Amino acid sequence: MSIKTFFSNIFYSRYINFSNDVDYGTVSKYAEKVAFIASQEAYHRAKGIASFPDGGQPKVILHQKGIYLYDFEKERLTHLKKLWLWQGQAGLVRAREKLLFLENTVYYEREIHNTYGSAKNQALSLKKEHDKAYSINIKTKEITPIDFEKIDALYKKHHTRVKIDLSTLEEIHLSEWGLMIEDIYPKHEKEYLKELIQLKNNHMVRRAIVEQILAKKSRAEIKEILEKMNLFYQGLDINEKVKCSISLFDTSQYIRKLFNIPRGEKHDNLLA
Repeated sequence: MSIKTFFSNIFYSRYINFSNDVDYGTVSKYAEKVAFIASQEAYHRAKGIASFPDGGQPKVILHQKGIYLYDFEKERLTHLKKLWLWQGQAGLVRAREKLLFLENTVYYEREIHNTYGSAKNQALSLKKEHDKAYSINIKTKEITPIDFEKIDALYKKHHTRVKIDLSTLEEIHLSEWGLMIEDIYPKHEKEYLKELIQLKNNHMVRRAIVEQILAKKSRAEIKEILEKMNLFYQGLDINEKVKCSISLFDTSQYIRKLFNIPRGEKHDNLLA
């Protein structure tokens, strides 16, 4: 084991977390499509002394951001454009973004600005490279630079606040968001399934394992995994059962739903 790996194991959890956050979006004229900005992360939580005083800083191994398009009628997600990520001093230099959907075009604007005077020079330097304004043709994905003034005028004229139900996005498999478990968290298939059975990692990682690893198994093998999850849970002490009950319920319910496995078989119990 290298020194780097040794200290990483001391200060960070060996298990991993995924997150997928939809920031904000803009709808087409008849709300049949929505364009939005979303970001995904994969990280190890800080542990031990590294988690003080307020949880510590995680070890981030993936952080990506992009503009996406979702077609409600076709139930299809399209990645339109990868976005630049500013990993700077939080609160000092920020990026103000605008997004507008008109006809078959998504307009995007990003402008760097500083909140405090101490970051003025840093903000000016970043503005030269990262202030952007362009349009994206949703059919061809062609990106065309345009003037800030044009987007600002269009935004002022057409931007409206609309509430829209985005719960459908939760049904999209994590691979479509770029969260590929074998690329981000590589290990042997048996280790993935062991961590699934023992309810390790966070719910999104377990979901990725179900969608990308467990999905390769036969129906009988999937049922066997469910049974092993229940047996693992039953072997925990009362305190650990309290901690794991929600994880067991959510994960087993997702497996049942995804592979259409009804309740009422021998591996069923109160939770799963």
